[in-house]
Amino acid sequence: MAAVFQAHATSSVIAQAEQALKPYAGQSMTDKKIQEVMQILSKISPTEASPPEALPSVQDTAKNEQKFFKLIRLNLTQMQAALQENPQRPIYFPQNLVATLSRIAHSYIQTSPLKQKGSFGALAFLPLADQNYVVKSPTRGYDNVHINEIRHLQSLPDHPNVIAFCGIITQPDQRLYIVLEYMPDGDLGSLLRTSSLEKSEIDTILSQVMGGIQHLHAHGVIHCDMKPENVVVRKDPLEVKIIDFGISTYHPPETDAFLTIQFQGSPLSLSPEYALPSARNADNRRLYLMSPKMDIWGLGCLLFKMISPKPADYAFAIPYGFVVAVGRDFFSDAKSSKDSFKAVLQIFRIPDLNERINGVIHSIVNPVLTEEALKVYVSFMEACFKINPEERSSINALVRNFSDLLHHPQQPKK
Repeated sequence: MAAVFQAHATSSVIAQAEQALKPYAGQSMTDKKIQEVMQILSKISPTEASPPEALPSVQDTAKNEQKFFKLIRLNLTQMQAALQENPQRPIYFPQNLVATLSRIAHSYIQTSPLKQKGSFGALAFLPLADQNYVVKSPTRGYDNVHINEIRHLQSLPDHPNVIAFCGIITQPDQRLYIVLEYMPDGDLGSLLRTSSLEKSEIDTILSQVMGGIQHLHAHGVIHCDMKPENVVVRKDPLEVKIIDFGISTYHPPETDAFLTIQFQGSPLSLSPEYALPSARNADNRRLYLMSPKMDIWGLGCLLFKMISPKPADYAFAIPYGFVVAVGRDFFSDAKSSKDSFKAVLQIFRIPDLNERINGVIHSIVNPVLTEEALKVYVSFMEACFKINPEERSSINALVRNFSDLLHHPQQPKK
């Protein structure tokens, strides 16, 4: 995303709106609070459209103010829509919403895609004044996956290890675009394909991802696609954040699991629940078991990939070594991700799968890790890789049991 900047005088109207809306930043919104914000905005009038003979700076100020108020109202309207969909689910006013929209209002935005592009959206870089952003656009129009991501981001208060939601904007095509904070060093999957990690880096990344998942689960969000490609990185200082909520699902935080007609998840980050025997509803449609424990399985896979030697011969589109090691024969004919998906389901039905997985993770050899460090990581993965989700650890238990064991400097290998 390229942004062409214009010189502009600071708008006193926008500054007034920023100051008036500051108390709402980070707050959980209700319909009443949204109406309050609407009333505040109605009392702060943007400059009327300037006549053609007006100075360019005056014309720009009027256009910027009108764009700013339009974007603020668009975000408030989306908050209202989210509350109407699920009145019990909190909706938050993003901390940096007003400042972000103010910067955007002062810029001419032209889309130019970044290299990253997922199944449900394209990313574009947006440099604005003193702050960089990423804009995510739907690749298939105004689709449910894109709206689903907006709803989940709206429902989460800020957390240092979850990508910050900065608001939504529109372009001339009238589609909604998600504005997110920018992390400069790509995703963890790309990092792992090009370099190995030291123990201190593994511990930092694992601790931060655990903190992010704990935050999601505390606010009723199951990510459903926990993999290295959905963790973005800043190298200096080392910091990671969870991204991509397009196929996430909501559950009341007080519930452990529930049944649903539609299974949310990516084939390459599936947990075994997908292959377990399931119930059916009155229409004989299969009901899938959904729970936060899905993310724990993905977290174990993420750690496995961080500590395993880089694979050279993994089957098509399969990122996790333990799956291939446990069931390599299942992938001999895989020529597409669909074939690999079928193979994963076969693997999940192996009767002694837990024992075979334990055998794989206990046999990991990493030349830069001591036996003591590997022992901690293996115990962590054992807690994550339980076929029965009821036996799998919760995120709170993982944080409680392993936080003190991480970040201990290891003694040099003899």
